[in-house]
Amino acid sequence: LKISPNISNFPQMVRTAEKSGVAAICAIESLRSILGVDLEKQRPYLPAYGGYSGPAIRPLGLASVATIAQNVSTAQLCGVGGIENYENVLEYIMLGAHAVQIGTAIMMQGPKIIPKILGELEGWMQKHEVQNLAQIRGKALEHLYPFEEVKVVPRVAHCSKECQDDQCQMCS
Repeated sequence: LKISPNISNFPQMVRTAEKSGVAAICAIESLRSILGVDLEKQRPYLPAYGGYSGPAIRPLGLASVATIAQNVSTAQLCGVGGIENYENVLEYIMLGAHAVQIGTAIMMQGPKIIPKILGELEGWMQKHEVQNLAQIRGKALEHLYPFEEVKVVPRVAHCSKECQDDQCQMCS
């Protein structure tokens, strides 16, 4: 299943997909977009909607993979969106991805980017004594809470002496 980040109840949808037998989930699909409008010609730059992708959508891809990882238990995850280097691969893996998909970087830099990323990934793993990616898969999730679980705690400040600035009105 390849999904868009534009789904309104993302966690419920991926849980339902897994219960329905989906073995793998790929997140995310490129975003529907319009590149802009030529103001002089009064028409869009492209005659059709396009797919917005590349580094700009990586935060959405990372959030989607993390959300999926926190809501499924057996489905394999493929992270997609803005992967340009080994660091980006590691981000997706540490948020729960089992694999990644690279598209825009290959289009922009050519297929030589793949062995470069793999070599740098291998170097990082050796430096950090990581034998396989399963050792670090999902590690960042230990420090990430679903938005719905974040507790808002009001902060209150008390002045220990009288305010010296009678114009600020912060203490009144």
